[in-house]
Amino acid sequence: MSPRFLLDHFDLLAEAPGGVARLRELVLRLAVRGKLVPQDPTDEPASELLKRIASERARLVKEGTIRAGKTLPPVGADEAPFEVPEGWVWCRLGDVTSKIGAGSTPLGGARAYVPVGTMFLRSQNVWNDGLRLEDVARINSETHARMSGTHVSGGDLVFNITGASIGRCAKVPRDFESANVSQHVSIVRPTLPEIQSYLHLALISNDVQDQVHAQEVGISREGLSVGKLAVFWVPLPPLAEQHRIVARVDELMALLDRLEAARGERDTTRLAARDSALAALRDAADASEVAAAWRRLEARMEDLFRTPEDVPPLRQAILQLAVRGRLVAQDPAEEPAALALGTPLGDGLGDLEPFALPPNWLWTRMESCFDIGGGLQKSGKRMGQGTAVPYLRVANVQRGNLDLAEVKKFGVSPEELTRCCLQPGDLLVVEGNGSENEIGRCARWNGEIKICVHQNHLIRCRPRLTGVERYALTYLNSPDGTETMRRLAVTTIGLYNLSVGKIKSLPIPLPPLAEQHRIVARVEELMALCDRLESRLAAAREAQTALAGAAVHHIAQPDFAA
Repeated sequence: MSPRFLLDHFDLLAEAPGGVARLRELVLRLAVRGKLVPQDPTDEPASELLKRIASERARLVKEGTIRAGKTLPPVGADEAPFEVPEGWVWCRLGDVTSKIGAGSTPLGGARAYVPVGTMFLRSQNVWNDGLRLEDVARINSETHARMSGTHVSGGDLVFNITGASIGRCAKVPRDFESANVSQHVSIVRPTLPEIQSYLHLALISNDVQDQVHAQEVGISREGLSVGKLAVFWVPLPPLAEQHRIVARVDELMALLDRLEAARGERDTTRLAARDSALAALRDAADASEVAAAWRRLEARMEDLFRTPEDVPPLRQAILQLAVRGRLVAQDPAEEPAALALGTPLGDGLGDLEPFALPPNWLWTRMESCFDIGGGLQKSGKRMGQGTAVPYLRVANVQRGNLDLAEVKKFGVSPEELTRCCLQPGDLLVVEGNGSENEIGRCARWNGEIKICVHQNHLIRCRPRLTGVERYALTYLNSPDGTETMRRLAVTTIGLYNLSVGKIKSLPIPLPPLAEQHRIVARVEELMALCDRLESRLAAAREAQTALAGAAVHHIAQPDFAA
């Protein structure tokens, strides 16, 4: 195919999620299938190249440099996965190499490593884009001499044959100093140095990598043997075309590097602008400044919010403004919060450091607004006793919503049913059970199930005044609320756990009741906007991914022609 086609479409395809990685795979696939550069009928065919390689192998055997290996079976028509162009041939990896050998571990293992000496390459040093030698181990000259069968030479390929990095392959530079390899790495030595670069591209292409993963056995991933590597099939072009392929791959990979770097710079700039706009929103002093900051943000919404992952910080900013009294205007004529509900907190907050509140608000504790209690402990004995009723677990309570796709049941006594049966308006807070990520997740029970209880890892908060739970839910799920719960939840042994007592003592900034209703209504309005924005961005990403996938699939088809 024409490289011009790829060049004309790289920008579009690279912008899709995972687009650069897919393009790298596509470039290699096209390269080893003869579709990346045009064929030249005047090139010496690959069959002649194979003869020269065989002649060189025979010479090395005669000199005693290498041993004569087994004759490998030809690649049959039923085994070749695709057709190669005129002038190409199918061959085995062992047909074009003078050595495929595994490494070994020096006597004493890691104790044999020395600060200065010969490099000892391990799987973590082998990457497709080259050797990474920052943490290379070294062995002394005596150990190096004893391990003569694992010596690496300039112009070799090193190929990982076990573990999670199986299949990674690196070129060894021609001027490379001597080294050895571990038992997790195989030395693949091209018979002719001129074919090293193309052979590397073939080995890291998906077509050959599919052979690697087809050889893995069971969950233990037993790895590849030298014998298995030797019979891998490889599509071999004429030598002149190999050079053209390698040059074009280098050119396109460099272009992808530039596209990836440019996208990274754009994302960095955009995220900085997004964070600056959100900071201006969060730092607005009152409702009128918030409204102005919101208008500025809305005017740049398409530029600042490009992915679904951009939306959660916006949600958090909205919640923070809401619970600090800056999302809606205050009305001095409204009944102060202290008169409607709540006991002023006074002193005694320790290091919780509450923020300043607007007039008519007050700091109070959760127990002033809620009746707070624990739930039922699940045990095997319950399953066959009492009345079986639905019960909520930690998994059912997410941050701000309930997941009722799977609600289990267990037996409860009449007394337990009375004590732990949920009522509409109850808040459920996850105690954490040692996990920092789980603590404080909170959702409102709306009576979704007529009779339902909750387990002891969920703390129930029943409002003393109808409606206060909607504002409290906003606070508990806000950055201020979640951080306060996290700090309260730390135990002496470094785990995280909320208790009924800790939730009772949790400080909460309480607005007048009428303002609570306005806050909740405005939060719901803005969260609905966030929902729509997130859905639109997710749909756009999905469409872009599908378009890029379709284009890549089309280009990779055997009958594709530009």
